[in-house]
Amino acid sequence: MASVRSLQDLSRLFIDESGPLEYSWFFLPEGCLVRDGRQFARKAGSRPVFLLRIAGPNSQVIPRSSSVPVGVFHQSHHRCIPSCRVNKDGYVKRDLLYPVLTSDLIADYYSCSEQAGSKLLNALGLQ
Repeated sequence: MASVRSLQDLSRLFIDESGPLEYSWFFLPEGCLVRDGRQFARKAGSRPVFLLRIAGPNSQVIPRSSSVPVGVFHQSHHRCIPSCRVNKDGYVKRDLLYPVLTSDLIADYYSCSEQAGSKLLNALGLQ
């Protein structure tokens, strides 16, 4: 269930809008990454995900893998910001979208924003 603390929170539940969080990285628990009844990885813990789109109560993310070399190579973020947890080189498979609840994208899970003009944004056709 989404937590609504302001009019802006309420509007994000119903209005498809671009916000400052799109094209950002979050460190989500593995249990949040379920599609067609299957979890992305059978691992405990959390992983970096790239927030592609916010669409009301649901958002689309792309999980990042540092152990399976498939997709677009994405270099670790060195000295990005203190909250950044994208600390290993990895891969993002552009067509591997997972739905997550927008309400799960909380500040505690925020890592950082992808830098404008990055190779990843270019490879995903977002620049």
